[in-house]
Amino acid sequence: MEGNIIKVAVCDDEAIALHSIKKKIEPIINEFAPKYIISFDYYLSGTELLSSLLKYDVYILDVEMPEINGFDVGIELRKRQSTAIIIFLTNKLSDAPAGYRLGAHRYIIKNNVENEITEAFASAIKKIFPPQSVIALESIHGMVYENIMNIIFIEADQKKSNLQLVDHYIWGKKPLKYWMDLLPSEYFVSAHKKHIINLAHLKKVTGNEAHMSNGEVITISRRLLQSVKDAKIEYIKLKARS
Repeated sequence: MEGNIIKVAVCDDEAIALHSIKKKIEPIINEFAPKYIISFDYYLSGTELLSSLLKYDVYILDVEMPEINGFDVGIELRKRQSTAIIIFLTNKLSDAPAGYRLGAHRYIIKNNVENEITEAFASAIKKIFPPQSVIALESIHGMVYENIMNIIFIEADQKKSNLQLVDHYIWGKKPLKYWMDLLPSEYFVSAHKKHIINLAHLKKVTGNEAHMSNGEVITISRRLLQSVKDAKIEYIKLKARS
């Protein structure tokens, strides 16, 4: 991986199928540009791919290939690159459990590639370029550095906002909107015009109340209640895939 370049290898033993896959997946180049530059290399066999010795960020592998099938290719790739993202393509959904046991990022039915590839890449990008974990916080006591996952919630205080962390409290100098724009949306969500909560610390929602990991209860506005619930579901799915 170089800068914001994402290198992708696509492997299918049938030239016609490979061409079809190429037509379906290459439009995502425009969807993620200019922030991410996605490049593709294509291989007609698992042997050819493994012999290349090139390293990629994402591998898209057909499961049903002669000589060496997609699962066996995946096993070899895992030995070389433990963190490589592997997406399996197949015509048979029954193969999915075997793929996920190999740590597959996604398992996509071939005739549904066009519908699922964008979401698969959006999710892959979050793994390749994870959100910034440590941020500088400008507080009334000066600059401090904190892991964002230690933030339980942020509370507006007039034109400033204060941060409740796992073991301490920070009186901040920035408005709530600053944090909403800065923090990754897969972890942080607005619960009220005065509160941003960290989904990792949201234990449960009862009625319109968010019960946080430190025991505090934050009121969720009616307008945002469903979006908070939906965000928590998406967070759980994200953690299950990681």
